[in-house]
Amino acid sequence: MDSLFLQFYQKATIRLQNGESNILEKITAENSRTNFNIQLKQIQQALELNLLELKLLLNTTQNIKPISNSYKLSKILIMDSIHTGKNAYLQYLSHQKNIALAQSEVQKSKLYPDIVLSYFNNGFKGAGADNKVYSGTDRFHSFSLGVGVPLFMRAQKAKISASKLQINVTQSQYQAELSTLQNQYSKLQNEYRLLNEVVVYYETIGLSNADLLVSTASKQFNNGELNYLEFSQLLSQAIAIKSNYLDAVKNLNEIIISIQYINQNN
Repeated sequence: MDSLFLQFYQKATIRLQNGESNILEKITAENSRTNFNIQLKQIQQALELNLLELKLLLNTTQNIKPISNSYKLSKILIMDSIHTGKNAYLQYLSHQKNIALAQSEVQKSKLYPDIVLSYFNNGFKGAGADNKVYSGTDRFHSFSLGVGVPLFMRAQKAKISASKLQINVTQSQYQAELSTLQNQYSKLQNEYRLLNEVVVYYETIGLSNADLLVSTASKQFNNGELNYLEFSQLLSQAIAIKSNYLDAVKNLNEIIISIQYINQNN
């Protein structure tokens, strides 16, 4: 657009020098070109700031600039529902639920009686109680069997109740997060389909119309069939079409990223 309005400004200057227009046309062309030049510089500055933030994020002193073959992300296949097994946060909540179940079983097991089985293997040198002399190579074996019964069951039952409550909490957290993600995913599905249709329209019809507007308006302006105001208005329409297309692509990219984040797909 900066190049287009530069050409517009140059043509308006020549027309003024040849007496084919007045100073108003040249001023309008100069203002339009200046406004787009300022926007271009602002975009370049924003790009430099983003690259600095990337260096900070990567903790590097090297100047790194991402390279992509297209500013559009690849289209994705929309599933009916999210992949619960691929979402990192759902996996974390599922692990928390399993941990709570295991801890509850541990607390329940402490109410069970403990069976203790012991085996002893000893030897000694010298006279024994039976007035026999032992050399140390002789071994004496013994076994013991015991049963341990918990005495303070009330406190342990309280711990069991607390562990069951924790299970309910983790299950509720999992279901709440799953419902939230499902609702979010449904909204993203609708937004994706709508934005994809918009992008397809611009790519099949809108951008061609914008190029046709620019080429036709430039030709007619050069031939004197359009004045500066008409030419400027037609250029503005073409610019609006291309700008709206880029906005639609940007929004579609963000929707794709959000969908991939929920499903954790590459």
